[in-house]
Amino acid sequence: MERTNKAGIARFVMRGKEHIAAIRAGEDNVIILDILMFGEDLRDPAKELKKLPDKAEPRGKELDMAVSLIDSMTEDWRPDAYHDTYNERVLKLIDDKKAGRKVSVEAPPSEPTKVVDLFDALSRSVESRKSGGGRKSRKKAPDLSELSKTELDRMARELDIKGRSKMARAELEKAVATANKRAS
Repeated sequence: MERTNKAGIARFVMRGKEHIAAIRAGEDNVIILDILMFGEDLRDPAKELKKLPDKAEPRGKELDMAVSLIDSMTEDWRPDAYHDTYNERVLKLIDDKKAGRKVSVEAPPSEPTKVVDLFDALSRSVESRKSGGGRKSRKKAPDLSELSKTELDRMARELDIKGRSKMARAELEKAVATANKRAS
């Protein structure tokens, strides 16, 4: 495969579902399997949506802001920083059931997440990164009720709040506010 620079196509079953995959040669004598989509899973947006939005060219300032944000958030890939939290929660539920502890279903969030203007959010994020981004350099704390859950999660990560991935938006907002008060 490596010498011919070709890939093989295969079918396999994983978790009770059939998949199609490309098998190709990788570095260091490793075979790589890339899961592909079946043709019927691919859809033409023009056929699926009644009216497609017009293609809009980004304005210079917006494009510069997006590039600046991407550059400011770029860091080396650390695979060990990511875990399968779903699997961890399932194993914890199994352990809790085995131990006879009560297992309860998490209630859905009581309030919808507020819609935030993307350009404003990007502007705040870039400014936060330019000013050092940490809690020490921030003079005025942002209004947490105006931030999206993603922005709150990022702040919680920076404040090293434990259990943030399992928190609803309201819990996340409260935890960030508490951690900010402690840091001040």
